[in-house]
Amino acid sequence: MDRVRICALAFLIAVTLVLVAPAMSQEGSVQEYFLDNGLQVLIKEVHTAPVVSVQLFIKVGSRWEYPGISGISHWCEHMCYRGTEDFTDEDMNDLLDSIGATLNGYTASDMTCYHQILPSQYFELALEIEASRLARSLFDPEAVDKERTVIISELEWGENDPEDLLYKELLSQAYRLHPYQFPTIGFRNEIMTWSREDLYNHYKEFYIPSNSVLVIVGDVDSTDALSLVKRHFGDIERGEVPREVTSVEPVQDGERRFTIEGSGNTSHIIMGFHQPSAEDQDIYAMYVLDAILGGATGRERAPRLKLALVESGLCSSLYTYVGTNRDPSLFFIGATVAEGVSLQDVEGVILAELERIMVEPIGAEELEKAKNQIMASLVYQNESISGQAQHLGRYACIVDWRFGEELLDNIHKVTAEQVTALAQKVLSSSNMTVGWYQPTGEGEGMSTGALDEPMSDPLSPQPFGTASWQGPDGSSAGIGEEAGNSIISELSKLTQTSAHSFEFERRILSNGLIVLVKENHSTPSVTIMGSVSAGSLYEPREKAGLASLTARMLSLGNSKMDKLERFEALDFLGASLDFSGGVETITISGRCLSKDFTELAQMLFADLTEPAFPSEEFELLKSRTLTQIDERYEDPFYVAWKKAREMVYGSDNPLGWDAIGSRESVMAIGLDDVRRFYADTYGPERTIIVVVGDVDADEVFSTFEGGLGEWGGAGKEQVAVVQPDAPSEPKTETVTMPGKASTDIAIGFVGPTRHADDYYAARLLNEIFGYIGLGGRMGNYVRDELGLAYYAFTRFGGGLYGGAWTAHMGVNPANVERAVSAFLEELSRIVAEEVSEKEMEQAKGSLIGQVIVRLESNAGMASMLLGMEYAQLGDDYVTRYPQIIASLTKADLLVCARRYLLPDGYCLAIAGP
Repeated sequence: MDRVRICALAFLIAVTLVLVAPAMSQEGSVQEYFLDNGLQVLIKEVHTAPVVSVQLFIKVGSRWEYPGISGISHWCEHMCYRGTEDFTDEDMNDLLDSIGATLNGYTASDMTCYHQILPSQYFELALEIEASRLARSLFDPEAVDKERTVIISELEWGENDPEDLLYKELLSQAYRLHPYQFPTIGFRNEIMTWSREDLYNHYKEFYIPSNSVLVIVGDVDSTDALSLVKRHFGDIERGEVPREVTSVEPVQDGERRFTIEGSGNTSHIIMGFHQPSAEDQDIYAMYVLDAILGGATGRERAPRLKLALVESGLCSSLYTYVGTNRDPSLFFIGATVAEGVSLQDVEGVILAELERIMVEPIGAEELEKAKNQIMASLVYQNESISGQAQHLGRYACIVDWRFGEELLDNIHKVTAEQVTALAQKVLSSSNMTVGWYQPTGEGEGMSTGALDEPMSDPLSPQPFGTASWQGPDGSSAGIGEEAGNSIISELSKLTQTSAHSFEFERRILSNGLIVLVKENHSTPSVTIMGSVSAGSLYEPREKAGLASLTARMLSLGNSKMDKLERFEALDFLGASLDFSGGVETITISGRCLSKDFTELAQMLFADLTEPAFPSEEFELLKSRTLTQIDERYEDPFYVAWKKAREMVYGSDNPLGWDAIGSRESVMAIGLDDVRRFYADTYGPERTIIVVVGDVDADEVFSTFEGGLGEWGGAGKEQVAVVQPDAPSEPKTETVTMPGKASTDIAIGFVGPTRHADDYYAARLLNEIFGYIGLGGRMGNYVRDELGLAYYAFTRFGGGLYGGAWTAHMGVNPANVERAVSAFLEELSRIVAEEVSEKEMEQAKGSLIGQVIVRLESNAGMASMLLGMEYAQLGDDYVTRYPQIIASLTKADLLVCARRYLLPDGYCLAIAGP
């Protein structure tokens, strides 16, 4: 490449940095404070939505553990949700649920994190809860015993996953001394021995202000926020400095490898290489190396290893991961091997690519592409309020919160020579640990992607959310009828007064295609989301999977560029544009920096209107799909879910089968079927596209009219879907999966359609029965009170054409009968008596508050708008929604329960050893 070209590339990188840098600070700069007791407080004002994220980080994780107490930090995290001196676990969930906030936590090697996102007017409640969690958690002995069973169930659930088994074994092989060798969940034999005193002593040692970081990002005033922090955290004692970790991992002096044999039909490989810590200046070159090999955002299609393995057909998936840790950690490469391909061949290709990057100079254009991806990834990660808070806290625990603020400049300084030198150091065979998973062919299999439920309510909370409260008067008493009604009223008012946050523009193009645009100039990024009514409902049963294959083929080349050219163009921008198939629709999802929006839009136009459908890519995609099907059948959760849905709807109803298809149906699909399906089902009148982000609405409409306005194709079409009658008596099927550690249970019922007159009653009932908190009544009873399951929750379909209403539990095989009996107890109760006033108001607040929380990101707003348009709910739906929910009565819910949740009309599927 000539000198002029290289200089031009350097200039482009500098310009990109200037354009992207404002995104890292968004509206306000980070304000850092230290309380007298040592608590580090980071506050950042972001006023794009009436939402705030509060995250408490404790500097403790598996890094501080040793043989005998591995996993103890993770168990302490669980116990800190089990009640404090100020809040019972039930009160904590009730308060937070009642305003629609989300609450969760995790334990990692270097930290434990508790994070909330909630409407900003209830900000003080989050502080009250986190202060109580930090200083006054109870560790009730009875709760400790129950949580032991829950954690064992969680451990066993992970052991069902071959990749989880590989990861844990890799840690034990790659490390000889450093505590990074311990998985955060720990080991079963050690978990069984700990007492309440062991856990509480660990908690008291590390859960102190001087070892903690409190992060607040969102719609707050910094001065007022700090005053409230001092009120709730200022009197907590500083505590003694916890013990420090002094272990230093010896240099690895030779290749290490292992093989695990287990159930299933899919092979996996994992590699680990010792790499620099976050404090090492080489970490920036490590990020660039990772982007070149595997991509920076996780959605790239043309990094070296993905081209060599996935796009060649050798693997169905591949990932790389850089550890950002306090101490030197591991760089991971992992892949799922395609059917008929040997692990040895895959490893050989990986090693060849690693050798190439160690000996061949890296070109300026490839270096620039990697840097662009990293820059774009940082923008996307900081697009949401909670994402910004998460990164500030993580970096504060690992190295310094300014690490993220300075990351772009440091990435810009990385040279090709530095990357090559680091590759030679890190990727050498003497620094490598390799693990193979060899399947024995027994068992049924594992899910690697989201399940294809029909599009649900646009304002519904996301799966596995946990909700949260505080009243506007500052009180934190229990939720009674009066308090509950007050909260619902306040949330409804907040929705109305924040109407500007929901404002968007809608236009119909000349050919009938609908475009919605929501301007959000808080970050220089854009999200594109869309749907085409061309899902599996429209395909023949014998060729199930046709809609999904057709959708995925759209990203494999068009009339203007072939697959590799398209992938390279997207990767160079750090952008993504994908198509996936579901039951009712196929989904369009794209993301880019705002400066690249026009280029991404033009690619979307070509993909939608002029797909190439190349035959060689079709065969590779079929092969990859077959491997993915095999993977899904290795996961007991998927197997139970699929079986329950089939039992509810029958094998001939499209709502009863998986959009990805079966091995037999996918094998029967030819390229002519794909072309014919596209011609019959794709067209502007069946298409909705939503654009949210840093754009001008008029310019977007003009661009789309010019690019898609003349597109013709299939017109609107309705399909006839039969809603089955509930079974006259319970049905039960068991799928035996040898070699699995835990059992998954799915119980299915026929659910309502989106426009059923009792849809909203069913949505509210689902919150109470199996969603809010850690799984509503189901979670409270089966998980928390009885300690039988790692998870217990319900899923609600509710697409335009219907969808199964399912309950799920993950349990130890010995607890299956008890867990099913416990579920049936709750089922009988929900149809026998009206829910309580407290539950009613709590669930209403949760559903209404979730609307506000969804405003924190472009993706949340885009999915909301897409769902509204798809279901034809009207432009004012967001402002009408609180009144719809508030008007529901307990009698409405009881009638709904007796219509759908039939104690004698359920379908029970059990999958496990």
